[in-house]
Amino acid sequence: MEKKNNDKCHSGHRTRVREKINNGALENMHDHELLEYILFHTVPYKDTNNLAHSLINHFGSFHAVFDASYDDLMQVEGVTNVTATFLSSMPTFFKRYNDDMLHTTKIKGVEDVAKIMKMKFHGASIEKVYMLCLDGNMNLINCALISDGNSKEVSAENRKIMEIAIRSNAEYVIMVHNHPNNCAIISADDVEATYLAKKMLSGIGIKLIDSIIESGDNYISLAKNEKYKYMF
Repeated sequence: MEKKNNDKCHSGHRTRVREKINNGALENMHDHELLEYILFHTVPYKDTNNLAHSLINHFGSFHAVFDASYDDLMQVEGVTNVTATFLSSMPTFFKRYNDDMLHTTKIKGVEDVAKIMKMKFHGASIEKVYMLCLDGNMNLINCALISDGNSKEVSAENRKIMEIAIRSNAEYVIMVHNHPNNCAIISADDVEATYLAKKMLSGIGIKLIDSIIESGDNYISLAKNEKYKYMF
């Protein structure tokens, strides 16, 4: 009888949480409340509030729970095989969502680029270089990784940029790279790389319209910078 009463109590709580979310409260919920709701889908008929707190306390933050591996998640008391599989799979789902969203995105400014690149640079400890290929109406056609910190051959990167731009039938290109050390300074190397890409793409009739640097939560546009906007 006690178990039935507990199950009924938790069922009522879950109904109230879902109603709260359906009424638009999702964005204002605390991290542990969000995780508690997510755990509803893998932990039936039990209170998931304590487990949500345990996971966040163990890994240090909300996002770190999802970045954790299956094995690490299984070390937390109360986490089952189903829960560990579900949570460790979430980043892949997020990436698939983000990649799919690219195909319906119009680029109107740096803010749109930042929205697209947020997941690409999430957790990156090395410099990554991407190129965004756009059609004549500024619709995003392709978002391609050019280098990930391992490439030392500039000429090879430039060939890859040309090949992808041509294959994507791009009219415009935006180059984007990150500064993993969160240094919000445009370097001489940044300027030289932008100049070479601009010159190379111009030779095949494709216009480089910006080169953007990600630094933490900041995105620096060379095309908007008074010192370097002449390049565009």
